[in-house]
Amino acid sequence: MVARSEQPYRLPEVPVSQAEYLRARVLAGLYVNGDLPTLIRFAIRAYRPEISREWECIECGARMVPERQEWPVLDVRVCNLPGYTCPQCGEGVGPPITLLATLEELLEQGLIAPEDGRLDFEALMAWADGAEGP
Repeated sequence: MVARSEQPYRLPEVPVSQAEYLRARVLAGLYVNGDLPTLIRFAIRAYRPEISREWECIECGARMVPERQEWPVLDVRVCNLPGYTCPQCGEGVGPPITLLATLEELLEQGLIAPEDGRLDFEALMAWADGAEGP
């Protein structure tokens, strides 16, 4: 007979960088809680092809699988997808702003709360309006 431990099993703690932690928190907010704006949800889904290979037109809702799938996976990217148009309505596929930002940049600008990973959408939009571009 094998003796059972009174302690519950715990996963080993793995040290991660602040950016990795916040990325996980942001993705948890997007895919579990749904509490971040659709624009950001769409951007991360589009730019993380291992999460979803199927993209959705923001104008008509048509779904498609684009040919190019090699987007960086460590960046939170919020931008138009140049060169992609919807086969149904002909509109561009992607959020209606152009801004490339890494998690580190979003942290530096104070757009992500370091304690819980929440994104300040209003501040992001204000920053995007004043951003020079990539």
